[in-house]
Amino acid sequence: MRILMMSLGLVLAGCMPLDEAGNDCESAQDPQRVLDSCNAVLAAAPEENAAVAWVFTNRGWAYRELGEPARAIADYSRSIALNPDRPNAHYARGRAHQQVQAWSAAIADHERAIEINPTFVDAWVSLGVAHFELRQFEDALAATDRAIEIDPEEPVAYNNRGLTYRNLGQLRRAIEDYDRALALEPDYHNARVGRGVAYQLLGEADRALADWNRAIEGGDADDVIEWQEFLQREGLYSGPISGEFDAATRAAVAACAADPEC
Repeated sequence: MRILMMSLGLVLAGCMPLDEAGNDCESAQDPQRVLDSCNAVLAAAPEENAAVAWVFTNRGWAYRELGEPARAIADYSRSIALNPDRPNAHYARGRAHQQVQAWSAAIADHERAIEINPTFVDAWVSLGVAHFELRQFEDALAATDRAIEIDPEEPVAYNNRGLTYRNLGQLRRAIEDYDRALALEPDYHNARVGRGVAYQLLGEADRALADWNRAIEGGDADDVIEWQEFLQREGLYSGPISGEFDAATRAAVAACAADPEC
């Protein structure tokens, strides 16, 4: 989710003066550069205290982006131990717990972030995601409803609530939420695919196909490959996994749209 990624801009340096390494640790966008810079800051720090808590949070982000969630969780935990009242660190650790599918731990982290900052929209959205993954759909709805109350222009929240309604069989309500997500962000790939699934389940094949075609056409080769592999598993496509949205792939997508069991 967009929600789903920690922004370094949310993490402030506190009272610790920054040299070049500190500036990169705080605001660089390349995770390896952030990692190297944060390591340099920590090596130069006279001691671990609340003034360097932000460094562990940012290094945790770098580890998470580099595909090392266990190290990210360890750094977020050190940041929290040094300064337990920063909601961003709890939220970030929750995201890392989600990365390893530790959903209950993620819920605890997001709830703590919200306890500190009750209007933390991303934490509410991520809390909804964790509840959804545990199939706690009513709790997922409650968290996502709160996110929308705080920020009614957050498309990810509408998309996620649409997915939850879809899993509850409330397909028209799901479509309404997907509509809202797409009104806010017309190129929102997941919302368009999700709305297509809702239409497909309602037997509205033409609408499902229109959404899926537009989503695929607006995506990249990796998106097409994902569809080709799915359609191949469904027995609807036997062509090459090429990443090209060719006639055979289009026909298979159309066949899927017409079959609610696809």
